This record gives sequence, C-alpha cells and structure tokens, in this order.
Amino acid sequence: MNTITVSELKELKNPLIIDIRDNFNYNNSHIPSAINIPELILKEMPARYLSKNNTYYLYCSIGKQSLILSNYLNTIGYHCYSLEGGYQEYRRNLEIY
Repeated sequence: MNTITVSELKELKNPLIIDIRDNFNYNNSHIPSAINIPELILKEMPARYLSKNNTYYLYCSIGKQSLILSNYLNTIGYHCYSLEGGYQEYRRNLEIY
C-alpha cells in the first residue's frame, strides 16, 4: 500500500500533488502547489495527465478515494502515493503547527 503522511509530504522537494476532489472543493481550498484532476477524469485518462517517469501524490477529502485510485494507477504502471487522511488531515496538521 503506497501512502504518505502529511509530515513526510512536507519534507519532499517539489512534489507533484494532485487533488482528485471535484473542482468546487479544490477552488474552495487546496494544498498549495496541488493541481486539480477530478478522480473520474484521472481514472479514465491517466496517460493524458501522468507520466510513468514521475511520482505523484494524490489526495481526496479523507484519503479513501485517493488510496483506491493510487493503487489502481500503480497496477497500470504509474508511481502514486495517497495522502493518509486526505485534505482533512492536511488541515488538521496546519492547526497543530
């Protein structure tokens, strides 16, 4: 299972972060530097957005959808991690620090 914690993500230099939530939630608030590719679009057309030479860090609201999608993408040759706890965990970490 390929997951990453918020603190591990913060240690990375220039990670490729993908918010797989819908556009409304992304536009409301998101992790800085994250791009928005909604889950269904990314699942149906991964080659349009991803390269098999890069590593991607996916997140959704609570981490379930991004875990399922990252596992699927890994089985077809991409390198993906899911953010544990999703955007909610990211927001909780902001409040702690």
